[in-house]
Amino acid sequence: MYARDAIFYVALLLAPATAGLVLSIPLTHFRITSIGILFATAFLSFLVGMSLSFFVSTLYMRSRIGFVAAVIGVTGLFAGRGRRGRSPVVDPARPCGDEQLPPFRTDLFAAAGWSLLASRSSDSSWPARPY
Repeated sequence: MYARDAIFYVALLLAPATAGLVLSIPLTHFRITSIGILFATAFLSFLVGMSLSFFVSTLYMRSRIGFVAAVIGVTGLFAGRGRRGRSPVVDPARPCGDEQLPPFRTDLFAAAGWSLLASRSSDSSWPARPY
């Protein structure tokens, strides 16, 4: 079941996203190595999350006390992120294309435009739909 789920999510999520990034190289100038590292990082992150999910569900079936202890432990691990200011697992890859793009603080107009686009694209009422 673990292998089936991994193959399913790689085929439906990671492979199309990676293929899209590879096809966008002429426009975005991402490096193929950055895309490969992003794929590997996302794949390993997905496998760790899926393993944690399987582990916790197994604990739940065997021992309710063990389940509660595991949930408290994992919650404490990730809650510590706010105190330390970083993830409990060190991120080995920089964001894809980070070496090519200027920071938004040098172009406030572009930052405002992208922020407006992002806020509007996540708003389900925009554009207004006739009912």
